[in-house]
Amino acid sequence: MILTALSTEARVSHGASIMVPGNAYYARARGWLEDSQPGYCAATNDANELESAARCETHNKGNWLLMSYQARSWESAISACQQRCALCSNCRFLSVSLQMRDCSWFRSCDLEQLHRRAPTPEIALSFRSARAAVGHSAPRLHVQWSGVHRQHNLVCRTQGGGFGSPSGPLLSNFSALQAGDIYQFGVAEGYSLRSLLQIFDKSKAWAFDTFQGMPDTESGEETFQTTWKRGAFRPSAAKRSAGAVRLPMLSQFTSRVETIPGVFKNSLVPGLAAQRGMDPAAYVDIDSDLFSSAKDALDWLFREGLIVQGTVIGYDDYWDLACKQRSAQIEMHGEAMAHAKISAKYKVSFKCICGPCAPLPPHSTGSDPAQPWGWRTYFVVESIGERINSGLTMSSADAHHFLEYHSACRGLWDRNVSHWLGIE
Repeated sequence: MILTALSTEARVSHGASIMVPGNAYYARARGWLEDSQPGYCAATNDANELESAARCETHNKGNWLLMSYQARSWESAISACQQRCALCSNCRFLSVSLQMRDCSWFRSCDLEQLHRRAPTPEIALSFRSARAAVGHSAPRLHVQWSGVHRQHNLVCRTQGGGFGSPSGPLLSNFSALQAGDIYQFGVAEGYSLRSLLQIFDKSKAWAFDTFQGMPDTESGEETFQTTWKRGAFRPSAAKRSAGAVRLPMLSQFTSRVETIPGVFKNSLVPGLAAQRGMDPAAYVDIDSDLFSSAKDALDWLFREGLIVQGTVIGYDDYWDLACKQRSAQIEMHGEAMAHAKISAKYKVSFKCICGPCAPLPPHSTGSDPAQPWGWRTYFVVESIGERINSGLTMSSADAHHFLEYHSACRGLWDRNVSHWLGIE
């Protein structure tokens, strides 16, 4: 729990308005709010996503910081908290504050003895607390995995992308490469790569980026004009030396990270993998935003033989441009299009293992359906050179449903909702 005042920009009135009136997905959130009481269960300490995931298995309390768009209404905030709670084995009670953008969870809580005065009455009373499952039968999505599957499950659960919406858990078992290198395309400051290095704690990582910010888009290429422009996401403290780049965020991993600076179409040259001693990829992280950059990265990886059966590929921006265009033809946009074209070019059969690339849970029946969530998508390579299968098994109807009812997705196209993200 954040017990110090946030900036004015980060504060949100705890009387925020209802979002998308009549949306059945918020029935469980409204039920929770109606049953909740003012005050919080106990103080919690801030943690990063990886630490929070670990605490769910070993601690009796913890917290998640809500993204600003999630804290614009009680429905959105509570729904985000309930989704996180479903992945957390020890989450039984929740304390939520819009003002502090905080979602704290607890294994036990005396609802008759909530804290209502410290650190100040204003902050304490900005929280509402109740059992996590009030108003519905909360699904428990926590599954115990081991070995490399545990690592991939942690990636799904902790890598929320720019919209703070983790995609875990793994949807099914699969045959994964047991050991290999980590490849990330689109590194910026190195926040997500640091988490990947902590999860894959024995693997070497290869970091590909211009380290000068985003490159120019190709002529006519789809993009976000205000955020995905030349120079965006340039790391603020990168240091160049002997053709490499050092990022302060990765200082403790210097022996396990090598950087390859440059625009991908120039830096990804034939023979680079053999020259630098790169091993097949256990995990590839595509966070390059643009179709052209994602296509160049994937094409090079397959040409160099670095993607093999059992490699997992994760996409940070698989849905972004489809959501912007309100298009259910996901594979006609951005990273999703690059993924589909590479599947066709190299006859790759993928399987969706995590995130919104598989059918959504049932949503058309019952009074308390599960809201679509998750953001990043993850695929495992099942075969190469035999048959084409992009791994996208979500139906067109489900894709339309995701566009309408996933809060971050709708926030990219609908100016009339309270959680519109203002990204154009």
